[in-house]
Amino acid sequence: MRGLHDFSAPAVAKCYYEGDMHRQKIALPVVIGRIVAVSGMGLAAAIAILAFVGGLWVLGLIATALTGLFMGMMFLIERGPEHG
Repeated sequence: MRGLHDFSAPAVAKCYYEGDMHRQKIALPVVIGRIVAVSGMGLAAAIAILAFVGGLWVLGLIATALTGLFMGMMFLIERGPEHG
């Protein structure tokens, strides 16, 4: 009697079938924009946290606004290649 699993077959992950995934070329400005957006958002968020912990409220608010700006930039960059 066989169990639930057939252990005689090799264990292979079949996430994508051959030909289903496309190798999409991404323009260099989009790649640079993504890097700048993610790095800037992370740095601005870190500065905001440290400023708020240190009691520097104005600097913390400025860094929070920059975090939002970089987040908006990231959304615009990610929507760009799909919709235009």
